Amino acid sequence: MAMNERVKALRNHLGLSMKAFGEKLSLSQGNVSLIESGKVNITDRNIKLICSTWNVDENWLRNGEGEMFLPSSSSAVDLLVQKFSFPEICAKLLYTYDALDEERQKAVLDYARAFIASMIRDDAAQVADAIAGPSTEEAPARQQLADALTRELSPTSPPGENETA
Repeated sequence: MAMNERVKALRNHLGLSMKAFGEKLSLSQGNVSLIESGKVNITDRNIKLICSTWNVDENWLRNGEGEMFLPSSSSAVDLLVQKFSFPEICAKLLYTYDALDEERQKAVLDYARAFIASMIRDDAAQVADAIAGPSTEEAPARQQLADALTRELSPTSPPGENETA
């Protein structure tokens, strides 16, 4: 069975019309029809979207091997990885973090916050230099601008702190 036929088999198994199936993928009914008839190849993006939307085994969809659906998982990490199609390294980071005890998770988060804040400070300083220029006379003004940009962009600010009225 070719991939276009597997797409049709999946849609029929789900009991969806071409229109309803296409709406989940931001495709028109006509595009779904062209894919199912084999007149148009399905894109990698749509393959990933089909797999994450309906928990379909990508190997089955692409190659016809294995089962149509992946085994159900109740793990929050599994659901996140599937939903957002994280790259393998991100998935490994999430699984590793999830396996840590609470104290180590806090240490990882503290490190990540410090790392991100450092990157934001560096970016803010570069922007401030670009705006104010290299003059040493304006160093306090550049520093104030960099500090303001850092506060505005900081991912650790409490909700609403960066909002203006």
